[in-house]
Amino acid sequence: MPNFDYKSCVLPSAATHIRLLRLRLADSPTTRRNTTSPPNGTLVCELLTSPIAAPLKFKALSYTWGTAEKTSFLDLSGAQLNITPSLHTALQYVASQQQEHILLWVDQICIDQSNGAEKSKQVSLMTDIYSKAEQTLVWLGPAADRSDELMDLWLDVGQKADDIGLEDYFTKEKIHRLLEIMESRSVDDRLTKPYHQLVDEARPRFENLLQTIVDLDQRPWFHRVWIVQEISLCPDTVFVCGQKIVPVEFVRRASHIFTAAMKQSMKSNPGFSFAQLALQAQSHRLGPLLSTRKRRQKFANGEGEGDELFHLLRKLFVESDTRVTQTRDRIYGLLGLAVDAEQLEIEPDYVTLDVASIFTHAALAMITRGRIELLSFSQFPKEDGLEGLPTWAPDWRPNLAPSYYTIFEFAENHLLYASGITKASVVPTTNQNILGIRGYLVDTIEEVGNVWHASDAHASYLHLFKTLQEFCSKSAIKDEPIYEDPLRRAEATWRVPVGDLYWDPEVDYIRARKPLVEEAYHECVRISEIMVAGTRPLTAEELRRSPSGRYRNSMSGMDGKRPYITRRGYIGMCPGSAIAGDVVVVFCGAHIPYVLRACGEEDTHTFLGEAYCDGMMDGEILKRERERSFLIV
Repeated sequence: MPNFDYKSCVLPSAATHIRLLRLRLADSPTTRRNTTSPPNGTLVCELLTSPIAAPLKFKALSYTWGTAEKTSFLDLSGAQLNITPSLHTALQYVASQQQEHILLWVDQICIDQSNGAEKSKQVSLMTDIYSKAEQTLVWLGPAADRSDELMDLWLDVGQKADDIGLEDYFTKEKIHRLLEIMESRSVDDRLTKPYHQLVDEARPRFENLLQTIVDLDQRPWFHRVWIVQEISLCPDTVFVCGQKIVPVEFVRRASHIFTAAMKQSMKSNPGFSFAQLALQAQSHRLGPLLSTRKRRQKFANGEGEGDELFHLLRKLFVESDTRVTQTRDRIYGLLGLAVDAEQLEIEPDYVTLDVASIFTHAALAMITRGRIELLSFSQFPKEDGLEGLPTWAPDWRPNLAPSYYTIFEFAENHLLYASGITKASVVPTTNQNILGIRGYLVDTIEEVGNVWHASDAHASYLHLFKTLQEFCSKSAIKDEPIYEDPLRRAEATWRVPVGDLYWDPEVDYIRARKPLVEEAYHECVRISEIMVAGTRPLTAEELRRSPSGRYRNSMSGMDGKRPYITRRGYIGMCPGSAIAGDVVVVFCGAHIPYVLRACGEEDTHTFLGEAYCDGMMDGEILKRERERSFLIV
C-alpha cells in the first residue's frame, strides 16, 4: 500500500478551508459493535475538504497524541497514513459506536503536520473549528481502574442535579444562595431538601471511587495544553471513556455535588489516609477545566467576559503541570480560547519565528494592555533552551511559583494598589527585547537577610522574625519620614512576613490588621520559640486553638524571598537573588513592587522579581517620587 500524500487532498486555502475525515471501521471476524469489548478491525477512511465558514456537519475529536512515534496506520483512500497508537485506539472506539460513516476533524490527520505554513494558518482556525463542530468527543482512553463505574456515577448524579434545578443557581445572582444551601440543611429554599438528599445519596458512591478519580486525573489527556480550548468551545461536548459516554455538563454538575459530599466526608471521617486520598481527589484538574468551559460558554452567549490569554496562562502553568510537544504551543494552544487574542496580534507561526521571539512578543503585548502582574511569573533560572529570553518575559514552564499577591481575575476591589490609580505605561523601544516602562523608584536596597522557605524548620522562622526586628530598629535610627508615626513603623515586624495579607477562611484574603494579625504573629513567635528550645511538648489542644498555624500559612507567599532594608529605611521581602545595590520600583498600573538591577547604560536594568515594601502598598509613592522611565533587558 503506498504512503498517503496530502497533494491528493489539497486545501483551496489553508486560511479558509479544513479537511474532514470520513471514518468507518471495516468489518472483521472480531468486530463487535456497541459491546463492552474493545473494537477491532481496519480503519477505512477518506479526506474531504470543506469551507470553515459553512462547513459540512462534523464532529471534532479531542485526544492525546501519546508517543510521537507513528507506528499505527489507517487506510486513507487506498493509501497508508501512519498515526500514533493512541489516536488509532481512539478512532477504533469512535468508529465502533457508529451505525454509518462519521465525519471527524482530527488535527493529526486533517492538518498536514509536515507543512509548517499550512499548520500556522490552520491553528488560527481552531476557534471556528471547535465552535462549529456539531459535537466534540473528548476521548479519555479505554476503560480501566473502574472508570466505567465513575462514568455511570457522573451520568446519574449529573442527570439528577439537572432534574432538581441545580443549574439555575450557577449564576452571579444565586451563587451565594447555593453556598448557603451547601452549608445548612435549614435554609428556606426549594432546592435545599432535594440538594442535600442528592449529596447524601452520592456521597458513599463517591467515597468508594476516590482512587478512581485520582487515577483518571493522571491520564495524559488532562495534562495537554490543547485540550483546554477543545473542551471549552463546542456547546455539545461529551466525555468518552471506553464504551461510556457522558455529557460534559453532567460532569460539571456532578463535580459540584462531589465537592459538597467531600466536605461532609472530611468532617465525619477524620482518618489520615482517607483525608489524604480525599484531598488528592479534590485537587483534580477537571474542576478548573470545567470552570473555564463554563466561562467560555457564557462569553459565547453574551453573558460573561471570558478569559484573557494571561488568565489562561496563569491557570495552566502556575502551580500546574501542563505539557506540550512544541514549546511555542504554550501560547498558540490557548489563542483559540483567549478573548483578547485579536487585540494581542499574535499569529501562529511554525516556520519563521523562534520560541523566544514568540514569548517575548506575547509578554510585551499583554503588558502593553495592562497586565503588569505578568512580571511576577518571569522566574529564574529560565527553562533550558529559553535562556535567551529577556529577564522580564516569562517562559511559562509548568509549575511556576505563584505570586504572593493572589490576584483574582475579575476582582472589583483589589487589596493592594502600590501604584495607586495609575495605569500601565509602556514606552516604545527600537528593540523588542527591551521593555520600556514608566514607574517610580522607591529606593536602593542597603542590606538583605537570608533566603527564607516555608518548609524550613522553626529556627528559620525565628531567624526571619529577628532579622525584621533588627531592620525595624535600623529604620527607626534613620528616622526618615516614610511612616506616619513610630508605631506604624513597628508594625512592619508582623506585616512584612505575610506581605500585609492574611488568610481568613470566612472572607478569603484580607489586609493584615490589628489586633487579629499582630496577636497571631506573637503567638507564632511564641510557638516557634517553644519548638526550638524543646523545653516542653505542645499539646494537640494548644496547637488547635493557636492562631499561629494560620499566620504561618499566610507567610507561605513569601517562600523563596529574603528580607531587606533600603537606604531610607523601607523594609520588606525581595527576590532570593537580590543583593545590596538593587532597586525597589513601582511600575505604573502595578499592584505590587518589583526589584531591578542596574546594568550597563544609565536607566537600563535586568529584572529580578516581585517584592513587598511596607508602607508602599497603597499608592504612597505618587506623593513622594516623580514618575520616570525604566529600560529592562
